[in-house]
Amino acid sequence: MQNTKGIQISILFFTFIHYIFGKHWNLLLILLFLNVLDTVLGTLKARKTKTENSIIGFRGLKKKIYQWILLLLSFIMSFCFKELGAILGINLSISPLFGWYVYTYFIFNEYQSIIENLIQLGVSIPKILINGLEMAKESVERKDRERINGE
Repeated sequence: MQNTKGIQISILFFTFIHYIFGKHWNLLLILLFLNVLDTVLGTLKARKTKTENSIIGFRGLKKKIYQWILLLLSFIMSFCFKELGAILGINLSISPLFGWYVYTYFIFNEYQSIIENLIQLGVSIPKILINGLEMAKESVERKDRERINGE
């Protein structure tokens, strides 16, 4: 007998994800992949440096779970503010972007952490990659400030 309950839950989950993220749902998978990669590389780094500690590892996993909760809340908040702004006739034009700015922040942090872990593992990282990541992060932060300040 097939596990129809599991299939139904999967369908419900992916429908919800598609509703929240729309056509960009694949970006969710990228963040998930980066979370897993960062966790694996962080564990390898801890083993190499002989600083492996289950309590610290557990804190890192909790932090990633909280990150996902915050990301979900930021997208829900975006949706709510957009709807409330339309109902009340208030311009909340920045609100639909809350979720995407939070997502972008988490993506940059994951990339930076992965690069730091790779450096600690002895991998040579091209300067252009490090500089490019920093420039992209600064560009997003500048655009964020402009939207908030109405520039």
